[in-house]
Amino acid sequence: AVESTQSTAEHSKIDTIVIEFLAKALDKIFPEFEFDWLIDTIKRNLPKELDFVQEGQNCEHVSRLFNDSPFMKVPKIFWEYTNRRVLCMEYIRGGKVDDAEYMKEHNINKSEVLSYLSKIFSQMIFVRGYIHCDPHPGNVMVQKTEDGRTQLVLLDHGLYQTLTDDFRITYCKLWQALLKGDSDSIKKQADRLGVGKYYGLFACMVASRTWDDITAGGIADKNSNLDVNRLQEEAVRQIPQISQVLNYIPRQLILILKTNDLLRGIECTLLDRNTQGVGTFLNMARYCLSALTTHKLNKSTSLRRSFVIYYTFAVCLAKLKLLKFLYWLSLTRVGRWCENLLPSHVVV
Repeated sequence: AVESTQSTAEHSKIDTIVIEFLAKALDKIFPEFEFDWLIDTIKRNLPKELDFVQEGQNCEHVSRLFNDSPFMKVPKIFWEYTNRRVLCMEYIRGGKVDDAEYMKEHNINKSEVLSYLSKIFSQMIFVRGYIHCDPHPGNVMVQKTEDGRTQLVLLDHGLYQTLTDDFRITYCKLWQALLKGDSDSIKKQADRLGVGKYYGLFACMVASRTWDDITAGGIADKNSNLDVNRLQEEAVRQIPQISQVLNYIPRQLILILKTNDLLRGIECTLLDRNTQGVGTFLNMARYCLSALTTHKLNKSTSLRRSFVIYYTFAVCLAKLKLLKFLYWLSLTRVGRWCENLLPSHVVV
């Protein structure tokens, strides 16, 4: 497969100047909106997407990071035919990750696909701190391997975000608070991310849940549904405040929010439009737990403290595995008469 572009760094500078001019004009017309975040994000990332050498290097780096994950594949780069404007890579067959008909035709389980997708990106965000930031359906394929395994293929590696360790751990703690529905901890972590008084709105933006849903037991509550219509109404009503939140938060979080929205779009397509699977949140909890445990162990100064940290991790991990089994059971026929086995929310 060959990808090429006629655009150059000079073209990207011109595009950026035009966008910056339009954004500043809009700022004069609508002073209640903030557009600095948009300008900064485009300036920083547009040149990266036009450099195919950088894209090839990103591709190989993420391949090394996930070399122990048989359910994920990235194309091989042929460097002898690649330069900044031409990218030559392995051709891989498959269907789009949101193509339910393709999956049915090739006997691919949709729930398995979503589980793999959440594992890949949860590990990228919470553990690796190195994130593919453009996972729309055209950039994620699904296929059956020759030995019958389901495999996801990541394409278009031009846009990646590298997270600092401090930010990554704070973001882990934020998600842990969202999963629990702990409003005090949500406010604390949002403050660390510079959000301030808009912590409630920020939490809704990150979790795609209303504040009432978040604080009524956590977003991993099995009865918590993604109320798309209500969220859209709230988003329209609070556009000025949303633009301020986007202007306050660290720039590395902008692309994470974009990535989260693209992944939720895929999930809503494969499942019900108003539902986000509990399984996704359980996978997120698992990798949050892993990242925070590693962080605590690295800071531990005594063997006794390290033992307590590892023991706590083992207990929480066992709890998550049990919850995952009960969730799976609730989706089977047997689960119809034991629906209440799954606890209302995840506590880690």
